[in-house]
Amino acid sequence: MPHMAVLQFPGPDGVRPGTLAERAAMSKQAMNQLLRSLEDLDYIIRSDAPDEGRARIIRFTKRGRAAYSKVHDILRDIEHEWSAELGPKDFAQLKKLLSRVWESPLAR
Repeated sequence: MPHMAVLQFPGPDGVRPGTLAERAAMSKQAMNQLLRSLEDLDYIIRSDAPDEGRARIIRFTKRGRAAYSKVHDILRDIEHEWSAELGPKDFAQLKKLLSRVWESPLAR
């Protein structure tokens, strides 16, 4: 579950660790612990950013890309189920409201 801070949309591929920490509202140190764990499990690699000095970026491994794709498929299936249950109009409203909450100070 803690790894969802790294894997949340739009995902970590091509992103700096500091940016991921900001997205997840956590310290860089905590984010680096999660990244180290995912690296040990062969889901990501950290590499030098081209033309950016000492900056590092995250890249999915083949295994990580497959896992992220599976997460995307599962979320798409859940959205289809909820849309069928609520109806397209109400589901669109639910997504809009959840997005507002996510972007509000309440989610921090």
